[in-house]
Amino acid sequence: MKKIILDKWLSKIIGKPTYTFVNLSKKFNKKDLPKNKFFIWVKIPTKDIDKLVFYQKKGFKIIDTNIQLEFNSKISAFQNSRFHLDKNISNIKANKIKKEWAGNYFNGNRGKWMIVIEHKSRVVGFLQLLKENSKTIVIDLIAVRNKFRGNGFARNMIYFAYFNCLKNINQIKVGTQISNLGSIDFYTKLGFRVVGSSYVLHMHQ
Repeated sequence: MKKIILDKWLSKIIGKPTYTFVNLSKKFNKKDLPKNKFFIWVKIPTKDIDKLVFYQKKGFKIIDTNIQLEFNSKISAFQNSRFHLDKNISNIKANKIKKEWAGNYFNGNRGKWMIVIEHKSRVVGFLQLLKENSKTIVIDLIAVRNKFRGNGFARNMIYFAYFNCLKNINQIKVGTQISNLGSIDFYTKLGFRVVGSSYVLHMHQ
């Protein structure tokens, strides 16, 4: 089984072969890495310190920490994305990644549902969702135009998704950057709770 997989879509935007690890181990060496120029990213649970240290010694650098949140019956913008935080990726490319990420829904390549919200016949926000299983949906992307934030549009889209996407839904999941304090505050106020965290590491060659 290959330890890394090629992401053709992201490679096209970044401008060089882009990979991610599919089998996190502490036994890979240089022969497992691609030749010539490349970009690889990996996500490591924050509790796995040994693995974090190992990958750092191999040349990976921590870009951000991602936290996972959940909302269930029991219980914003992109400028803080890991691509924008990586100084080796220009803001132009980072913006394009997010733009085309959303566009993948309309190409049939990613996403189960797309919810849009209008104000005076103008689209002011969207919510892109994935289906994890028959009872769980995942927030893939969410955004509201700057001038319309703070008016409850994002909250209303999430509530709409909760009550309309699945008949027997009992959970919504989402991941966000720990540096995106506004996003964390937003989700926790809606009732989401933190259930996990991971370091996000990048390697450029």
